[in-house]
Amino acid sequence: MRGLLPAYDPDALRERIFENAKKHGFSKEKTQEIIEKVGKQNIDKILAGLMNAGMR
Repeated sequence: MRGLLPAYDPDALRERIFENAKKHGFSKEKTQEIIEKVGKQNIDKILAGLMNAGMR
């Protein structure tokens, strides 16, 4: 079983999301709110997409 790739490290991934959102004018608080809302509503789709991308 392979370990986490740096690109998929949860902390690094979260930081990239915040950096990219900031580039588009979103505050860290608003981004966190979006992550929580979208993640809770679509967790099955998110996990399926990650599995299809090779994250098993």
